[in-house]
Order: sequence, then structure tokens, then C-alpha cells
Amino acid sequence: MISMPIYAANNLALTVTQKASETKYLENDQGYISKTIIDSNATKGEVTINLNLNNLKSNTNSENDIYDNTEIFIIIPEYTNASENEKITYIETLADKILKKNSKTKIGVIGIQGPISDTYTDEKGNYIVGENDEHDVKGTEDNAEHIVELTDNIDTLKTKLRSMNSEKRNYYDNVQAALRLAKKSFSNNVNKILISLFDNVPYTAIGVDSKPSSYGGWFSKYSTAEEAAKAYLQELVSNTKTEILSLKTYNIDFILLRPDDTEFDKDFYNIDTRRAYCSFRWKTLC
Repeated sequence: MISMPIYAANNLALTVTQKASETKYLENDQGYISKTIIDSNATKGEVTINLNLNNLKSNTNSENDIYDNTEIFIIIPEYTNASENEKITYIETLADKILKKNSKTKIGVIGIQGPISDTYTDEKGNYIVGENDEHDVKGTEDNAEHIVELTDNIDTLKTKLRSMNSEKRNYYDNVQAALRLAKKSFSNNVNKILISLFDNVPYTAIGVDSKPSSYGGWFSKYSTAEEAAKAYLQELVSNTKTEILSLKTYNIDFILLRPDDTEFDKDFYNIDTRRAYCSFRWKTLC
């Protein structure tokens, strides 16, 4: 049995959306693997996950799939400074414990990309859009990559994980693209586990702009900024949620870790005036 604490970002706590996943039985009825969240601390933002490897035989009437090998993919944003990001350390510790416990497990990491984000707020509070910003580019299926291909070598995993995003780009995160890449990346006839450490609102999805459509005027569908922004967020939610729900069809166990503060705060800025024109403080997006 492996226990591994996972943490939220500073000053955030975690909500457990599902405590246990479906039990997977090993080849030739030689045991089973189960994943369970055994403890959580909302104040500290800690969750402890048990990966239980058991050699007890299953019920011969069980309809569960029986596999010998396990593959785990972890989804994370492409950090511009991976060496100083504490989530990288958690991934390395988790991978190290799992690989030492079970030689028939491989782990990979998928990075979330998207159109390039080149925006920042200066010392006077002005919203600045750089020349490389791609706010008007739609998200595509290619907005994700393998940071670490499936491996059972912890040194390889650590090296590739810490060398991610060598160009130091910020992205309008396309979580849907990362989920879709993960679906295509698992082998056949293995236990499939997907863990997402993305804990924010995606900026884009496949076929979706990185900012709301225009509003007002003769040729706009929306009469107010709030109406346009809400329609944009609903499209993001629909695309991303559909991708998550499709994982079950591929027999993929999905673990999502997100902040307990589920108010998905979102501010929208006018690219021309550089001023915030609409803000949302939502409890949930789904």
C-alpha cells in the first residue's frame, strides 16, 4: 500500500470529488489494484491517496477487467519555472514511491499548452498586452504535449519534468487538449489512471477563443459584456466537461484535485482599453 499526500496551492484547500475509483484486477486472477483517498485536510490543502496493491483473488463472477500492468498520466500546466514549483516535487515523490512498489507501472506527464499569453499588469495596475499575445487564436487539439513519455525510470522522469517549457512561455491553458491527448496515450489492456493537477479555470478549449466574443453593435449576438463572457465560459465548460465524461468510455480512472475554494474567479479585460469590464465570482462552473 502506498500513501501519498498531495497539496493545493498556497492558501487553498482541496475538495475530494470522489473518494475511490473502480477496483482493477490483475492478470490471471493474481490480485487487484485500488485507489482510495483516505484523508483530506481542507485547512492545509492536503489529500492522502492510497494505491493499494493486493494479491488476494477476485470474485470469479466479477465483471471487472483484469490487467497486469498499470499506466498513470499526470496533467499539469507548463510552468515557466518548473524547478521552483512545489507541485513538481510532489509528482516526483509520488512517482518514486509507486515505481519502487510496483515494477509493472509506468508514469507519464502531459503538459497543458494553448495559444501564447503575453499579458501582465504593470506597477500602476495597467493591463498590458504584449506583441506576442494570441488572445484571438482559437484553442486546438495540439495544445498539449508529452513532457514525460511513459517510463518506469524515475531519473528520466525527473530530468524531463524539470526541463519542461524551455522557451518559458505562458499559455492560455487548454485543458481539453491535454485530456484528449491523454486518452490517446494509454496502451491497450492496461489499468489506466489519469490525475489532473490543474486547479484553475481554463482559458480556452478546442475551437474556442481565449477571450469572449465582442458585444454590442449590429453584428453581435450579445448586448452586454456580461452576456458575452457568460456564453464564453459556458462553452469552455461544455467542451471540457464532455472530454472528462468521455474518459469512462476509454476505461480511464480520473482523479481531479482542485481547490476547496470553488469560487472560480474570472476577470475580463478589454484588449483595446486595457481595462477590466466584467468579473465573475462563481461557486461552480458545471
